[in-house]
Amino acid sequence: MIEIIDLSQYIGPELDKKKAKLEKAKSKLLELEKKADIEENTRVTAVESVMQALVFLDSEHDVNMIVSDYCMPEMTGYDLLMEVKKSPRLVHLPVIIASSDNIPERIRKCFDGGAKDYILKPVKIADVPRILNYI
Repeated sequence: MIEIIDLSQYIGPELDKKKAKLEKAKSKLLELEKKADIEENTRVTAVESVMQALVFLDSEHDVNMIVSDYCMPEMTGYDLLMEVKKSPRLVHLPVIIASSDNIPERIRKCFDGGAKDYILKPVKIADVPRILNYI
């Protein structure tokens, strides 16, 4: 079972605009749960932005892995990776970057920065076991 967590406390005043996107993300996660063989104790938490992710990571103590899109409005997945790797509390977490861009320099930069994997989107059900192996 994947537990979907209400992150409204992390989203702030722009919640109304982002509810549709978050609902879509929840729907995709539930679909993934049905199609993939994910352990019952696995919890997936989706956030709308890098800034929300950083707030969540700062307050959450049982995170086992981060999967991030590369292209985001506030900062890139690489920037998030760098924030995670400079935090003594988070540095041990595996970070997987997902992107539709197959750009060798970008991929190399992410791996050099400490990413465990760089997955080309769309992420396929067949990718899930590989991703879960990093936990």
